[in-house]
Amino acid sequence: MDISRANKILIYLILFLIVLFSFSFYLKDQIGNKISQFFISKPGTCLILEQKYCGTGDKVLGFHAGFNIPAGVPLFAPFDGYIISSSGKFSQSGGDYHQVGVYVSPDGNYQKSTLLVDLTPAEPIVSSGPVKKGQLIGKTTGTVVSEAGGRNLLVSASTAYGLPDTGFEKSLLEKLLTKI
Repeated sequence: MDISRANKILIYLILFLIVLFSFSFYLKDQIGNKISQFFISKPGTCLILEQKYCGTGDKVLGFHAGFNIPAGVPLFAPFDGYIISSSGKFSQSGGDYHQVGVYVSPDGNYQKSTLLVDLTPAEPIVSSGPVKKGQLIGKTTGTVVSEAGGRNLLVSASTAYGLPDTGFEKSLLEKLLTKI
């Protein structure tokens, strides 16, 4: 039985495609993981924002870091703790907003919190429960805070009333505002 050269090439090509197709599932997982790691957002040196936004804000309303950044920018937990989300109305404009907070508490009870970081306005991704440092917790919105000179993200940190200052608040504000 004599197989023509064209038929041999066709058979080899089909075998090659079968092997390539089978191997592609392995490659897809390996290459896909590498590519997704490149595009996954992660917090920068300021702990809350991606590195490209760290240092782009300024001090507003006395003790807040204020930012003008695009809507949809990821927000990260600055430490291990618990998350709380709420909504309210701005005092001057009367506009509605959502707020995301991360707090430290021995058992998750907000009333026992010792440290709190608020992100206003923010769209929560996680609405409640424990969070780990660096975990994605929310995204910025297009809502503008007229009380803060038109910024669309305010970050504040505070210790619970009556507790000694841990220095975290000042350190976080410096990390948020320091240009690298």
